[in-house]
Amino acid sequence: MRTYREQALRNHISNKGILLTKQGKRLFKQFDYYQVINGYKYLFIDSVEDLDVIKRKILSTINSHAVFYADFFHINRYSSNQDLYTKVCHKICNKYGISVGKNPTLAMIENEIKSIGYVRHVFDPNSNYDDFVRMYLFEHELRNVLLKYVLFIEERIKKVFISTLNNMNVDANCLADISNYDLSRTNKNKALGSLGKIIAMHSNKNSKPILHKMEQELTVPYWIIVNEMTLKQTLITANCLMDSMSEKIKQALTNELTLCNYDIFDSSKSRNQIKREKKSINRFIDILFHLADFRNHLAHNQPVYCYNVKKHFPLQWDMPHLDKKHPNYNPNQPYVSQQRQINLPLLNATIDFFGQDVYNQRNNATPPFDINLSWIIYLINRIVNVIVPKNNMKTNICDLYKKYNIVLSYSPNEYYGNINSTVVSFLTSGKTVGKETRFNTTKLNRLLKKMANDQKTSVFSPFGRAQAYYSYTNIDANFLINILC
Repeated sequence: MRTYREQALRNHISNKGILLTKQGKRLFKQFDYYQVINGYKYLFIDSVEDLDVIKRKILSTINSHAVFYADFFHINRYSSNQDLYTKVCHKICNKYGISVGKNPTLAMIENEIKSIGYVRHVFDPNSNYDDFVRMYLFEHELRNVLLKYVLFIEERIKKVFISTLNNMNVDANCLADISNYDLSRTNKNKALGSLGKIIAMHSNKNSKPILHKMEQELTVPYWIIVNEMTLKQTLITANCLMDSMSEKIKQALTNELTLCNYDIFDSSKSRNQIKREKKSINRFIDILFHLADFRNHLAHNQPVYCYNVKKHFPLQWDMPHLDKKHPNYNPNQPYVSQQRQINLPLLNATIDFFGQDVYNQRNNATPPFDINLSWIIYLINRIVNVIVPKNNMKTNICDLYKKYNIVLSYSPNEYYGNINSTVVSFLTSGKTVGKETRFNTTKLNRLLKKMANDQKTSVFSPFGRAQAYYSYTNIDANFLINILC
């Protein structure tokens, strides 16, 4: 693909129809073009044009857009609209490094362009580079807040894993012992892969706890190994162990992180009840795997508004994967609508895990349920409320949305600092004279000045693409205020 100098990239922003103010020009020097524009452009795109649309608009005999496309693609000279269209195709090929060989026909060039799925993005005419940077900064802080609470959950998962093994009185080297793994045909490859990673961890000199055991020439115990694992590897290992160990760990995780109190080892229960509890436990472990994927998403500094979106425009979601070979798959039904039907059991399962609420009480696909940012934040919130009942997650998230004036705005009675105690102190300083209470004018002016200085305000105007943001995330004021708790 063609590369651009920094000045050309700045001009490229204006060429896309994105307003670049004086402030925007200063911001351009501070932030990477590709992280800001490419990361958040889909929030500002109103539509896309493929090559056929561009061709039709240029060659139209009634209302040709030839002048617009000549300007957009920087083509100064052309003998006819057909010549312009041909030059546009060559410009696209040059930009994307498409090789069309010697003396290609126009049809050959068109096929090459279509093979890469080329589209021209049509941005909201009010798009402002400052808003791109706003979203970039907002999501940077949002990732930090969400990662903080995901790490709370990760620490608890590892603690439960270790304590369950402790209570089973297993050998310290149990996770490196192949006899403790389920090597059945359907599980063998995953089990061996997990075991291989654990064995490799025993020689990880970058880990001080492991290095210490190596220097002592001692076995690295499971309580050190588990704490060195990624969240996803922890869950994979729990899944790959023999049933006697795996089921106890997964049950302990479900009971610890939800409101459930399952006991699949209670012989007094019916087979059907145990079967239902096992199914519910496995569904919760599936949810934790989604959480582990999201944790990696956060750690790798990826945009989160489009979490789990397979294709940005138009929107398509892809989790869990829709098996086209499944007997219930209907090729005549839209892919996304089938995907949403598959997603519903994960939504409904949260009723068992956290109780019924405004978010999970849907029992059909209207309104549609997608596994997106709102869903994963909802899950983090509910799990954190179980393991850390007194937490500030909702406040932290809402304050962030207010700070950047996205979806929520500060109200007139929100202040920094301890303004309430200052007001109380002032009111109690008044002197009662008859039926009146009189206050010192100097103290009153001091209080008014403090209130003016401490009132919370945002430096940003209300975000104009809130509806586009909602279409990706399903996050609006109702979600933040009434669903998070």
